[in-house]
Amino acid sequence: MKALLAAKRREARAMRRQRDRLLKRKTHMMEKFIQHGFFSQEKEARGALERLNPHELRARGLSFALQPGEFTRALFHLNQRRGFESNRETDKNDKDSGALKTATNRVRQELKDRVAIPWANGCGNACRMVKACVRIIAKAESPH
Repeated sequence: MKALLAAKRREARAMRRQRDRLLKRKTHMMEKFIQHGFFSQEKEARGALERLNPHELRARGLSFALQPGEFTRALFHLNQRRGFESNRETDKNDKDSGALKTATNRVRQELKDRVAIPWANGCGNACRMVKACVRIIAKAESPH
């Protein structure tokens, strides 16, 4: 009986810690985006970006350059879903023949083909923006 109660408390504590780490990571990342000028300090201006669909931004970003606010909105969305792994039984037996897997592999290959040339030649502000965002994400994920 004691072990059962301890397990329930441990699970609740783990969930609280996970939620707290998520909130801390989101807050820290938002502060860094604001500090580096990717997001506005005014809450209303950030609210306009929050209403943008991050999935559409990510899809559009494969073919076209995004504005700094749009790009960081897409990155912020990725940060919220970081580390998700499904524990469903159906996912464990998944084959590479599914439509989603095929589409994912196709997009990965297109990215490899497209991105290799512009990054190698340098792309000015866009490269600096991506490098700054990568540093921000790395700092947000590192333990303090």
